[in-house]
Amino acid sequence: MSALDIIARLQTDAASGRELDFKAIREEIHETSERTDSAEERVILLQVFNAVMDMVERSGNILPGQLETFQATRATDYNLLLMREVLVGENVSVELLNAVTQREVAAGRMAEDHSLRDLALTSIKEPYQTVQQLMVIEQERLAALQPKPTGWRKWFGK
Repeated sequence: MSALDIIARLQTDAASGRELDFKAIREEIHETSERTDSAEERVILLQVFNAVMDMVERSGNILPGQLETFQATRATDYNLLLMREVLVGENVSVELLNAVTQREVAAGRMAEDHSLRDLALTSIKEPYQTVQQLMVIEQERLAALQPKPTGWRKWFGK
């Protein structure tokens, strides 16, 4: 599934009068976010996520006692979507964190005093590993996970 598939599903559901299943949409957004490396698709996913969550929050279908939980979960989901975008393997890229949070502030999806933006601004001032250095680290990590040839295989490269 792609971001455009999710949008098409939302349009079809709306046209048919089906009630918005925001929990299913949320799951689809997360699953798609996990599978994509495209910055453009990630931005679309963030836009869809925010639009859907705004509709749910304004709909009045959330009970007053559950609103705080919904908002906290929404904030956690948003942070998770962003963090997926700034990982290089298992490491957070300060460069990417700065660029992504800068983009999010410029787009109006993130407040300038958001904790991730604060972290980006603090971290970018300190020495950090570049994306290229993090990619080398990730390649080395993955190579270390590969089983080492044993017996006759180590001699013949099989």
